Amino acid sequence: MRGVARATGVARNTLASWIKKAALAPSIAETLLPAHADDVLELDEVWSFVYRRSNKRWLWTALCRRIRQIVAAVVGDRSAETCQKLWSLIPETCRQCHTFNDFWAAYEKIFDEETHQSVGKETGETSHMERVEQYLTPTQCSVCSGNTLLFKV
Repeated sequence: MRGVARATGVARNTLASWIKKAALAPSIAETLLPAHADDVLELDEVWSFVYRRSNKRWLWTALCRRIRQIVAAVVGDRSAETCQKLWSLIPETCRQCHTFNDFWAAYEKIFDEETHQSVGKETGETSHMERVEQYLTPTQCSVCSGNTLLFKV
């Protein structure tokens, strides 16, 4: 924990407090509103890197369009195995929902053909998820020194 405290500039006691709070936090499934039969999930993945660009990590997310809440998320590579992990994290009540994504082949292998559809960005079917990802994308800070990255929140 000392290394994390040193790297982030956050005190060890504060880190310990955050870890304790996170352990007590309810799961995503416990905080969701009940799913409706006509709910739609928007699926997408966005990448960032750890330390250098060659060390990419993909954040896969499933967003319920009606309640604007992320119902499942997983970090990994861009493989079907990671897509399977996302599917397994989607609550049972949401698995019957119609789903949209942007033509990534891994979704076709995992999600049900009857309820899943791959669409282009121009259709607007994944626009809510794309809007959320704009806030997750790091931006270069022109007034910061060095290669500091800021995340829009």
